[in-house]
Amino acid sequence: TNSKSGEFFFFSGDARFLVKTVTDHEGQILRDMLPAYQDHLRSLPSSFIVRYAGLFHVEVDGCLSKYFTVMASVFDPACKVHETYDVKGSL
Repeated sequence: TNSKSGEFFFFSGDARFLVKTVTDHEGQILRDMLPAYQDHLRSLPSSFIVRYAGLFHVEVDGCLSKYFTVMASVFDPACKVHETYDVKGSL
């Protein structure tokens, strides 16, 4: 894992998207919030809220259940990022 939460995240090959696993609980919450999230972005298209491109659920033979999200990266892929920090939960 590459995060304090134990979830995995990585960028797409073109660096335009971030793929992150989330817990089943978080996945269900995101799914339930989807209608309000869509309404928010439709009414405030310039909002700074994260842009989710998708929420997916994978289940393998009833033994593995995993949600993952795809989000638009806030970084411009044309610009080199020298350092990044995960400030969530850093206190």
